[in-house]
Formats: sequence, C-alpha cells, structure tokens
Amino acid sequence: MRDRHRAVRPLLLPLLAAAALGCSRESPPGAKEVQARRSIVASPVASTSPPPAGSSATVAPDAGVDAAPSAADEGAPLAIFAVQGNIYAAPIGAKEGRIGYVRRGGKVQALRAPVKGKGCDDGWYKLIPYGYVCARVATFDLDDPQVRAGLRDPSLDDLLPYKYGHNLTHGTPLYRVVPSVEEMAELEPYLKLPRRERDTTASVETPRKKGKKRRRGAATDADAGTPEKSLERPEPLPVTEQADAGAPLPRPEAPAPSPDAGALDAGVVDLADAGADAGEDESQKPWWQRKYAAGEKPDIKLDDLLADANKTLAKRMVKGFYVAIDRSFTQNGRLWHRTTSGLIAPADRLGIVAPPKFHGVEIDEAHAAMSAVFVTSKSITLYEWDEAKKQLKPAGGAARYDRFFSTGKTREASGRTFRELEDGKLVRASDVAWTEPGPRPAAVKDGERWIDVNLARQTLVAFEGSRPIFATLVSTGRKGKDKAHDHTTPTGAWRVREKHVAATMDGDGAAAGDLPYSIEDVPYVMYFHESYALHGAFWHDSFGRQMSHGCINLAPGDAKRLFFWSDPQPPKGWFGMYSSAELPGSLVVVHD
Repeated sequence: MRDRHRAVRPLLLPLLAAAALGCSRESPPGAKEVQARRSIVASPVASTSPPPAGSSATVAPDAGVDAAPSAADEGAPLAIFAVQGNIYAAPIGAKEGRIGYVRRGGKVQALRAPVKGKGCDDGWYKLIPYGYVCARVATFDLDDPQVRAGLRDPSLDDLLPYKYGHNLTHGTPLYRVVPSVEEMAELEPYLKLPRRERDTTASVETPRKKGKKRRRGAATDADAGTPEKSLERPEPLPVTEQADAGAPLPRPEAPAPSPDAGALDAGVVDLADAGADAGEDESQKPWWQRKYAAGEKPDIKLDDLLADANKTLAKRMVKGFYVAIDRSFTQNGRLWHRTTSGLIAPADRLGIVAPPKFHGVEIDEAHAAMSAVFVTSKSITLYEWDEAKKQLKPAGGAARYDRFFSTGKTREASGRTFRELEDGKLVRASDVAWTEPGPRPAAVKDGERWIDVNLARQTLVAFEGSRPIFATLVSTGRKGKDKAHDHTTPTGAWRVREKHVAATMDGDGAAAGDLPYSIEDVPYVMYFHESYALHGAFWHDSFGRQMSHGCINLAPGDAKRLFFWSDPQPPKGWFGMYSSAELPGSLVVVHD
C-alpha cells in the first residue's frame, strides 16, 4: 500500500490546513474537498485559465476578490489569536470563499472598522490589499495574552523560516507542558538525576560525555505550567554550542545512523542502550529502550508513538525526526525548545540543523540561449582541446555545485562526451547536470511565470514567457525496486494549487520494517498535483540526485526564491494561500 502522509497530532495547531500534507500519489487531507468547493486550478493545462502576466497582486473588484484599498487606507496591524485565522474573498464565511489563512500570532494589515457580513456575528475586518477575517479570531491589541502566546513570525529574511531540530535518539519525548523533575525521572529514565530526594525543586543533570559541560539552572517547578506562561519569564535563550549541528544530515525517508557525536553532542546517550541490565528480557522493554542488532529496526508506526501519552507527555519521536523550533528557554535546570506545533522538546536530545548553502543561478539575457551547468561530482577537471595534438589537456578544476553556462556544443574524446562551456573549456558530461527544458506550453501567455522540471537531468528552470530567468538543481522522487518503494515523481502539467510558508510532512514506512518519518514545517511548500509539491529541503545536501518520496526538493534558498516569485503571491503576513479561477497558480511542467 502506498505510504501516506497523515495528520500530525499537534497541541497548538490541530486545525492548521497545512498540517501533514506530503509527497505521494494520494491527495493530501481535504484536497478533493478544496478543489471541489473553490474551483482550484489543479487540472491539466488545457482546462486552466492563464494568470495575468507577472503577478497576481492586483485583482479587479468583479473578479470575486476585493480590490485593494486606496493608498490613504493604510490600516493597522491585526493579530490572529485563534489557532488559524481563515481569510475569505468576501465577508461571508463560506468554505468556497476561503483564499488563505494566518497562523496564531501572525499579523496582517487591516482597516479598524469592522464591516457586516454573514457567518461572523462580530463583523469582518477588511484586510489590505484584499480579503476578510472574522473579528472573533483577531484583535488590534498586540499585547493580548492570546496573541503573545502564539507563534513567532517566521524568519522570512533568513534562509529558513525557523530553526530546525534533528532528533538524535529513539524515544525522545515531546511534552505538552514542561515536566517536573519527578515526571522526567519517570518518562526519561536515562537521565542522571540527583541522588537527593526527587522533589520538584531539584535541578536535572543530563548525561554527558567526558569534557562536556552542561547548562544547569535553579528554576523550580513553580515556574512550570503551560508553555505560554513559562516562556514569558526569561527572554528566549540562544541555542547552546553543544546542541549546534554542522554534520551532514540523514534523509528523512530512511533515517540513517545518528550523525557524528563530536559534532552534535549535547550530553546525549543512545536510548537503545539506556537502562539495559544484564539478562533483562529486551522484549519486555518499551521499543525505544530495547537493544537492536546491527541493521535491525523497531517495528513501529506513527500511532505507536502515542502509546504512553498522558497529560504531560504528548508522544515520542523516532531517531531522524525533525521539529521546527519556535523559541528556546530554560526551566527546571534544563534547556527546552518549544516547537511550532506547541509541544516541548528537551534540547539535549536534538541537534540544530545547518542547512545546505547550495543555490541556483540567475539567468540574464546574455545567457538566455545557453544551458546552465552544475557540477554534480565532488571535484572535476576542466579541459581544453589541443588542436595541434588532437587531444585534451587539463585547464583547471571545479568543485561540486560550481555553476557554468554551456554553448550546447559537445565533443567526443577518449570515448567520452564533453560539453563546451561559454569560455571554450570542456567538461565531462558525466560530471555535470545541465538544463534542458521543454518547449513553452501553448497555454502560457507572454510574460507569464511558469516552471519546467526535467526529471532526467534533475534540473528546474523558471520562465517568464519564453525567457528563462533562473535555473537550479532539484531532487525528485526515488525509483524503487518494488511498487511499495517506487516514489517516482509523476509527469504532467498542473498549476500551483496552494502555497504554505511551511507545512508538516510525515508518514509510516512504505513496507514492513521501514521506520516512520516526520518533518515538522517543511519550508516553502507549493502543492501542484495531489500531494506532490515543490518545497525546500534542509535535511539533505544531494541536489541533482533522486532523493524524495515524490515531491520536488529544492535547496532552501531556491525554494524561497520560487515561493515569492510564483503565483499566487501571498500578501505580507499570510501564512498560506489557495489559488482560484481569479488567482490561478503558476504552471508547473514535469517531464523526463
């Protein structure tokens, strides 16, 4: 059975439309309903209405979406305090009119005077440049406790919208609230707790490697309670050096062994070895405390991670899971991360992700007729053709991800094919990937923005009409040895259906023995067909190779660049936006 991307069970964001949509041949939860009720353009090209050239930021009043207010109506910041504030095209709370949403704590510009409408007795706030939000879920009081308890705004000026934590060990708990020392002793038996009486004023000493110092504090259980209350005490602390990660990260599809302990050590011990006594029956232990033979994996599903949940513990994580960090703080002598799902993770069980720095190349008019070339081997030799000797001679070198432009000419030498670069040098074709987009679709108008993805080359080219403006490497779906493990990205042409600044993706393994995976708040997601999407990938640095469950992985900077360039373009403050007949998405063409 095709593995699914199922809804995560967050504490803070259970209704978030973006939650747990992923890459597979199944539609994401609610996708069919959304398509039916909103005339979303997600069908083949022939049935779509092309978007206006350039941008979808301005829409005529009779197009079903409000016209932008005049320049004099600057409005004021309006904060959302509900889990999610839906945005509608008109002051009518009908599902078919929903065009976007804002997360709890998010802020948008709006006119202060509410207007009357249907579906919201408190009236509707008119947003700038367009849309309406029910006054019942929003306030102009930015100091409202419900607003302060919401998520921080995503860091749109940075490479990633959030910091991400990589779970290093099986069984790491995600708490609903900060646990007392007594609760930690019960739920995390591997912790090194004080020998004195385990009262609620004791601090925790986490296990450590020799020479590593642990952060300790004097916070008491009196400071515990809801995450919102505890987080208002100190200013959020920076992540400690011990928790910083710079080592290569494993793929979420098949979590690899934990990265090098020297790079990620935060006093972590392997949970598989925790509390193991000689002669003890391993089968009687919880899955996360058992010892496993080389190559052996726990036989678990996502639902099994909820087995020992209670009022304090929400669930446990599998090694290789990722969480998005909203903020960090200290309490009960320990450093904690609050995730964007509203749960609390112990920082000493996580490494902080260092995202890949690769990015694509902008294409100017001088290079519009050339192919962009990306080095995919670790290091390569460049050559020149010695006409007198009729042979190649070395002419320098290049490293992986170096970028060039090619004339498109090739030369056969020494039984191999070489591609000519714009300066006349030659590069072995097997060492590089080059762009080879298909023809401009007939449905695309002059100046219209669209995206070409070449599965054979693992490249992407962004166009405005017939002119290429940007090119990069991608990682598409991996082919498998059997149907269950075949995640090949489908070919076809569709328009972007919906966009999310971030969306959680998780799922059980495709077959028995495969571990589940979970990546919280995958950045810059653009769904174009069923649950297939273009999105940023921070968990691997293998662009130019098949890596995914079917989605099109982009380096974070490239995903961000395409997210804010393509249509529909979410106004400032919106966390997600849905395309429609009035605001259609950019065309995405996927071909071999």
